[in-house]
Amino acid sequence: MREINVIDLVRKGKITEAIEKYEDILDKDDDDALIVKLRSEITFSMISGHWESTELLSDKLLALEGGEDDFARLALVAANLATRDYKEAKHHLNAIPEQSQERLILNWIGALLSPDEIK
Repeated sequence: MREINVIDLVRKGKITEAIEKYEDILDKDDDDALIVKLRSEITFSMISGHWESTELLSDKLLALEGGEDDFARLALVAANLATRDYKEAKHHLNAIPEQSQERLILNWIGALLSPDEIK
């Protein structure tokens, strides 16, 4: 059975449990924990509306993962849309697999916000 992570807890609205889980992650000191920690920090950054922090943390995660992390790219697109940086959002959308449901949703939101920039 898969261990419940911070992102899953946030999705379920269990913010207190998510914070406790994050605090447990802080005690670990290995490469896998670093990735989990960054994903958790990105999640907290997004739900609190700290979009600049979301971008910085997502860039770090992408760098650690060799540019291949769909969660980080989706977070970047969300941050770009929230800050009305539509050109950058379009760039990151193009790097996410087309069949991704999240990409379709973010692309639709982008098209509503900036139909000239995002089709």
